[in-house]
Amino acid sequence: MKIVKLGEVVELFNGSTPLKTNMNYWVNGDVPWFTVDDMRKQGKYITYTEKFITKLGLKESSISLIPENAVLLCCTASVGAIAINKIRLTTNQQFNALVVKNPEQLSVEYLYYWFLANMDTLKSLGRATTIDYVSMSKLRDMGLQLPSLEKQIEIVKKLDSAFAEIDLLEKNLNSLDSLISQCDFSIIEQILAQNQNQLANHRRATLGDVSELISRGISPSYLDTATTFVLNQRCIRNGSINLDFARRHNEKVKKVQETKLLRDGDGLINSTGVGTLGRTALFKKSGNDEYTVDSHVTIVRPKLEALNPDYFGLILKALENVFVSLSTGTSGQTELPRESVRETSVTFPINLADQVAFYEYYSSINYALGESIKSVTKRRSLALDLRRSFLSKAFTQEEAFV
Repeated sequence: MKIVKLGEVVELFNGSTPLKTNMNYWVNGDVPWFTVDDMRKQGKYITYTEKFITKLGLKESSISLIPENAVLLCCTASVGAIAINKIRLTTNQQFNALVVKNPEQLSVEYLYYWFLANMDTLKSLGRATTIDYVSMSKLRDMGLQLPSLEKQIEIVKKLDSAFAEIDLLEKNLNSLDSLISQCDFSIIEQILAQNQNQLANHRRATLGDVSELISRGISPSYLDTATTFVLNQRCIRNGSINLDFARRHNEKVKKVQETKLLRDGDGLINSTGVGTLGRTALFKKSGNDEYTVDSHVTIVRPKLEALNPDYFGLILKALENVFVSLSTGTSGQTELPRESVRETSVTFPINLADQVAFYEYYSSINYALGESIKSVTKRRSLALDLRRSFLSKAFTQEEAFV
C-alpha cells in the first residue's frame, strides 16, 4: 500500500473572516461564506451557505475562493467536522479546504472517508497544543494511504452503500426520538387538560396563589471552603436536574439565606438566556449536601396544602412554552419577569389524592417511554459502531473489503 504525505496530493487553503466592522465587506454580498453552522444543517454535502461576503471583501481579505469538490475540514474548536462543497465558496478561519491536485490520482470522496477513518489521529495532533488546533504543517505531513484510483472508487462505492443504510436507520431513530418527546408532552397536556365536567372538582389559581416563594437565586462565590452548591441553567435538562454538574464545576457559596436553600419538591425555572429560558425541573433532595440556585434560575416553592410536589412538576413542565412567551427583552438578553410567573394561571384537582393518582398514571406511561428512549439510544450507539466498523475494514483490510 502506497503511503504519501497529504501535502503531496492536495493543496491546502486556510479560511478567514473579513473585517466585520466594514459593512462594504458584508452588505449585499453574493460570495458564499461557509461556517460550521452550514455543515450542521446540511451534513456531508454543502450546496448553499447562510452567509455571504462581497467581492470587495474577498479581494481585500486574506481569503481564498475554493473550487467545487474540496474537502472542508475543521482544524480548530470542533476539530474533525468535515464536508464536501458542491459550490464555489469561501470559509471562515476554523476550516482548511483541501483541494485535490490530480483527480485521476485521488478521489475527493475517498479523501473524505479516509479522514473519517483517521479522525482519532487528526484529533491527537490538535491536542498537542493549548487549545484544539491542527496546524497546516501537521496536516500536510499526515500520511495518506493511497491505493489505485480503481480501488478508491470501489471503497467509496461500498461505503456509500453502507452509510446510506445507516443514515436511513439514524433518520428513523431521530424521528422516533422526536415522537417520544412529543408523546411525553402530549400526555402531560392530556392529564392537565380540564373539561367543564371536571371544573367543579378543580381549582383555578395563579402560581403566586399556590407558591410560598417565587425568587431568583444568588451569585456564586467560588469559595473552596464553601458548603452550598449552586445550580445554574446548565444543570436543568429535560425536566431533571444534574446535581453532579454543580459539584464538578465547584460553584458554591459560604452563606445562603434560609429561604433560598432548596427544599425537596421545589420547582425551578430557567429565567434568562436564549434556548434555555423556560425550561423547568423539580428539585429532589439527595444526601446531606445543600443546594441553592444562581440568579438566572427562579425558585417556585409550592404550598403543600394545595399542591403535591410531583404533580406540581408536571404543571411547570406543561407551562414551559407559556414561560417562553412571557419573556421580555432583546434576543440576546431575554428574561422571564417574576411578576409574570406569579400571575400565570393554573388549574389543578382540589383533592391531593387525585393529584397523586394523576402523577402515578403519568409515571407509568413515562416509564414505558423511558424504556423506548433507552432502546433508541442503544440502537443509535450500534449505528455509530457500524460506521466505525465499515471504516476500519475499508482502510485496514482493503483487499477483503473490496
